[in-house]
Amino acid sequence: MHGLADEKADFAFETTLSSRTFAFFLQKLKAEGYIVTIIYFTLNDARLAYRRVRHRVKLGGHDIPQKVITRRFYRSLTNFFKLYLPLADTWMIFDNSTGKTATAIAWYINNQTVIKSQKLWKEIKRLANQQQ
Repeated sequence: MHGLADEKADFAFETTLSSRTFAFFLQKLKAEGYIVTIIYFTLNDARLAYRRVRHRVKLGGHDIPQKVITRRFYRSLTNFFKLYLPLADTWMIFDNSTGKTATAIAWYINNQTVIKSQKLWKEIKRLANQQQ
């Protein structure tokens, strides 16, 4: 990614946002003129994240301890709202709990915030403020 940024190329990357690692990188990119767009998929519950990891393990994927999943779930939501959202020029957040089509919760485009689902928006903000 750093090489692409040095070349001023457009690029995308995937992260859980459970760490602060990319905040400084995004700040640097913005200072260099990059437009930052965050597309964030969340779940409605840390237990669902754990169940999905268990399913992945049954299919031969790697395991993650339940405590780590729970910690990352809440930290990711908190970081999205407190750390990464302010860095984004545009953002979208989706609920991916059903395993089918993700549901748009809210977005910020052209200096306008649209809350598509007040219920889901309030719930994820509540989860983001929970201490874990």
